[in-house]
Parts: sequence; structure tokens; C-alpha cells
Amino acid sequence: LGWIMTDTQESAIQSAGTIESYLPDVKCETLSSAVSRFLEPFKDILWGVKWLLVPAIFIVMTVIVANAISITVRERRMEIAVLKVLGFSPNQILFLILGEGVLLGTLAGGLSATTIWWMMNNVKLQVLFFGGFNVPDEAVAWGFGAGAVTAFVGSIFPALAARKVKVVDVFSRVA
Repeated sequence: LGWIMTDTQESAIQSAGTIESYLPDVKCETLSSAVSRFLEPFKDILWGVKWLLVPAIFIVMTVIVANAISITVRERRMEIAVLKVLGFSPNQILFLILGEGVLLGTLAGGLSATTIWWMMNNVKLQVLFFGGFNVPDEAVAWGFGAGAVTAFVGSIFPALAARKVKVVDVFSRVA
């Protein structure tokens, strides 16, 4: 196994032709074809990660966010009742709770995506013959978006439940 680095694709093709003409038993290929051949056995695993694992992670994250927002809504029933007494409409309460969840989810998604982007692009992790794994800049925007969507889906049902909080029921239980 040997590596030759060239500046252009044309010089790589010329070098490979020269080597193969003098040494017919030596086969030259580009790094991309070598990596492709190396990763071919993992094709099914990568398909499973893309189409099974990623959606499962999204569903689990949504359930976790929904559970967390649901707990906060249950613990803040008194506050919601006070807001209703002060004249807040059910839609305003819905938007307050939904806004809080989406804001937290967006910030969490963006912060985690930014952290991973920075770590992968600045701390060069070398595995086998891979020089490093660069995360594209668009991944940060995807992190903010995925956090917002996950938080919205997880927050909508607890926020709808918060709209139905009855002031009489909350204050009748106060001792």
C-alpha cells in the first residue's frame, strides 16, 4: 500500500498510468474508490442507521421533550390558573407554553449541533486511513431546525392540555 499525493486530477491520472505501465501488477486507484470499496460491506448498516436509527432517535427525543413539557405543565397548574384569573386567554397560554418549549428545544439543538460541529472540525479525529471527519456548516442550521421541530411536536399536546386547566379545580385543592 502506497500513497501518492498530487495537486490535480490530471497529474494523478498521469502518475497512475506511468506506474501501471512499468509495474503491471500494481493497481492504482483514487482515495475515493478505495474508501468506497472499503465501506461496501457496511452499506446495509449505514442504510439502517439512516432510515431506522435516525427516525427512532427523533421519536425518542420527541417523547422525552413531550414528557418534560408535560411535567412542567402539571407542576405549573397553579401558575396557569393565575394567568387565567389575570385575563390570559387559552390561546395565549397555549402560545406561552409552546413558545417556551420551542425556544428551549431550538437552543438545545443549536448548541449541541454547534458543539459537535466545532469538535469535529477542530479536533482532528483520525480513524484508520481517514484523515478526519468534517461536519458541514449547514449542520448547525439543521441542529437548530431539528431542535425546534422536535420541541414543537413534543410540546403541542402538553400545551393543548394546559389550555383546559380550570381555575376552580386548581384553587379548590389549595389547602
